[in-house]
Amino acid sequence: MREKDDVREWRNALEELKCSTTEIEGMDDQVFPILKFSYERLKFERVQSCFLFCALLPEDYSSSAEEMVKYWIAGGLIDDMRDWEKEQDKGQTILNGLIDVCMLVKRSDNQVVMHDLIRDLAIGIIRKNPWFVVKAGMGIRESTGLKEFTEDVEKISLMRNEIDMLSGEPNCPKLSTLLLRENPLSGNISHGFFNHMNSLRVLDLSFTEIEYLPVSVSNLESLCALILKFCRRLREVPSLAKLTHLRVLNLSNTGIKEVPDGMESLVNLKKLHVSSTAAGTNRMNAVGCNSLVLPDSIIKLNMHGCDLSSLRCLSRLQCLQTFSISWCGMKWLLPVGDGNTIMALPSIQSLFLEELPSFRNLCEGVLLPGSFTRLKFLRVSRCHVLENLMSLELFQHLQCLELIDIAECSEMEEVIQGEVIVEEGDNNNSNNNTIVLPKLRWLYLCHLGKLRSICKRFLLYEAMEFIWETAKNAGVAMEFIWETAKNARLVVEFISDTAKNAGVAMEFIWETAKNAGVAMEFIWKTVKNARVAMEFIWETAKNSGVAIETAKNAWAQFNYYRSL
Repeated sequence: MREKDDVREWRNALEELKCSTTEIEGMDDQVFPILKFSYERLKFERVQSCFLFCALLPEDYSSSAEEMVKYWIAGGLIDDMRDWEKEQDKGQTILNGLIDVCMLVKRSDNQVVMHDLIRDLAIGIIRKNPWFVVKAGMGIRESTGLKEFTEDVEKISLMRNEIDMLSGEPNCPKLSTLLLRENPLSGNISHGFFNHMNSLRVLDLSFTEIEYLPVSVSNLESLCALILKFCRRLREVPSLAKLTHLRVLNLSNTGIKEVPDGMESLVNLKKLHVSSTAAGTNRMNAVGCNSLVLPDSIIKLNMHGCDLSSLRCLSRLQCLQTFSISWCGMKWLLPVGDGNTIMALPSIQSLFLEELPSFRNLCEGVLLPGSFTRLKFLRVSRCHVLENLMSLELFQHLQCLELIDIAECSEMEEVIQGEVIVEEGDNNNSNNNTIVLPKLRWLYLCHLGKLRSICKRFLLYEAMEFIWETAKNAGVAMEFIWETAKNARLVVEFISDTAKNAGVAMEFIWETAKNAGVAMEFIWKTVKNARVAMEFIWETAKNSGVAIETAKNAWAQFNYYRSL
């Protein structure tokens, strides 16, 4: 009810809340109606479906926002927009909405988790629907056909159990989501297990001990996401040629040594993760990139630990937006050679090159205009034979570049290789000496022991506007500090003058005190004189008393003689 300010809406909400009754056994009568009310207030049925999907995950299970949205998209819960980025935006909007109304909790590490009480609510709602089966983290050990696989079931979660083997051919024509991750499955899955799951869209077997995928996986033509990460014992994946709807394929950290057959047929593939290591020290062989053409539709590609010297297939990936590669033996990202020219990676926005011990340059030959033109973020680290990153011809076309981050490349001497070439009669030498990168904001150069220059004889003119503005602002700040210092000096002078005036005042007080001392002496002398006067008066008074007695005697004698 946040942002609702109409009293009638609040009255209606109160009435709905009063009508809610406890429908989940064991849940407090006062708690459930409030939670159920929050669920019912979710704007659209599709948002409610995304919320209920989160209950398929085990209790206290944390997931990245990207992983959760990926599940929703592959599971068909997000409208098909024929644009992966737009669908991600839609999914992220729904996720943020659920976080805003406290149906999901966002942790400090950017993971999302469902509170126990909220999950109990979702499980209670799901139990009314026979097409949901949620038995995640319940310690199930059944090793044969499972009773959960019924004809009406649509979503099954058996994550984090002790299931060792799956056998039989369950008939689940409506099943769209099957989550089996974090089970042993060391006894593997029978070859025909997926024969009757024609509607399956999401299959997650991550963190299991399977050694091979059943052949029946090859017939899952509706499959949109096949997630096999950290299946370290996995050695073989059947042909994927029929999986034309596949959009996410994660083979990272598996034991496969060759790319599955039929990769070129995956025309809707958007995300390919092949950051894979086999058991021991063996590496995945070339990811098929030297002999195999990957589908043009890929927008995100992650590679790690592969044995290859170049990636000829990249030149055809016109939709690729994010590429990350590490621990590979490649010398060039784009080998051209023989005088050939190509336009490569016109849609690339983020490029991450890390731990490439043989890497020498981005491109071996000449690239056509349009290559890398949308590149925004470039990060290169620990490429220890790299002496320069790219040619001047390529660098000056990176008009969208916002960040360059280069670290721990011990042999790098210059970032951009190339010298200015001035033709005869050219009067615009200054223009030829200038590279304009209007959007460049951040340039990080760290632990480059042999670096001598960024770019010989060329200026990054408008490229560092931000730094220039910062410098100007720093100049203003310095002027302010200087003015403040001058004002502080005036304050010091004022205090000094005040102190001098205070000194004069102290002298005045001292003179006054001395004068007061003279006055006190005068008073003291006056008091002493007054005392002498008092003594004189006292003596006079005493003499007067004697005189009076004498007079009285004289008067008595006079009266005596008169009586005779």
